[in-house]
Amino acid sequence: MNLFGDMVYLWVDLGYRAFDNMYHEAIIFLTLSPINDASGYSSNVFANTWGYVTEWSKMLLPFCFVILGICLLLELAQAAAKVDTLRFETAIKVGVKLVLARLCIDIVPTFLMACYQQVAVWITGLADLADGFPEGGLEAIAKQYLKPYFDNLGFFAGLGMSIGTQIMAVAMMISGFIIYIMALARMVEILVYVFISPIPCAMLPLSNGGDGFSRITGKFLRSFAAACLQGLIMIVCLRLHGIIMMQILSNGLSNPEPNILGLMTLLLLFSVALVMAVSKAGSWAKIALDAA
Repeated sequence: MNLFGDMVYLWVDLGYRAFDNMYHEAIIFLTLSPINDASGYSSNVFANTWGYVTEWSKMLLPFCFVILGICLLLELAQAAAKVDTLRFETAIKVGVKLVLARLCIDIVPTFLMACYQQVAVWITGLADLADGFPEGGLEAIAKQYLKPYFDNLGFFAGLGMSIGTQIMAVAMMISGFIIYIMALARMVEILVYVFISPIPCAMLPLSNGGDGFSRITGKFLRSFAAACLQGLIMIVCLRLHGIIMMQILSNGLSNPEPNILGLMTLLLLFSVALVMAVSKAGSWAKIALDAA
């Protein structure tokens, strides 16, 4: 029995298993659908919560109608300030804006759900693609490739590596936890967008300098689209992480005498890089859609 070898493997296994669990939970949150199954009930917490949030948003409708009325009065006041008498064309424009704004308030939850559902289909497709990573994740890799090496560690080598692997294990746990939190936060952000969606839609008639429609509504829709696109970027980062991990392992383990400690350090560094990429996904999405 190799006490220090077992201790090193225990810490590596603990860190990798925690990272794998959080990694897969993050993918589950990214691929959740806002639609329940045919039975009308699903364990999909996102779909159930989406229904509640949609109902809650209806409480904002009276306030939204007040905003809509104020916006229309402001439009008429701006038009009247430019001419001595209001023309028929002006009344038609304001009437069309009223109808569009009212329609937008009514259909916006359904429209947002359709947009999110389409992105969820893309994310699910990417999540199902094979990346060469073993089914058991890093935990399976540690058991298959690293444990035999740890079993042959000497006393001093095992003592030194046990200290280093504790730090690595904690860092892997933190990395997995941050990725999980980012995926969860995106889901909450999308639900908040759905809840407040009638308010920016009520401001649709507000024009920019007297022409067109409100930039507030446009920016809100772009921000929601950016939150959806953020999930797509996150799943791309997660899949790239799996491909890069396999390349590192294939290259490192192909040597007759692999540098296990250096290999584990590379795995840790790329996991930290994944955290940084996932945390920037929202910013990249907003830049792409000019929603910043």
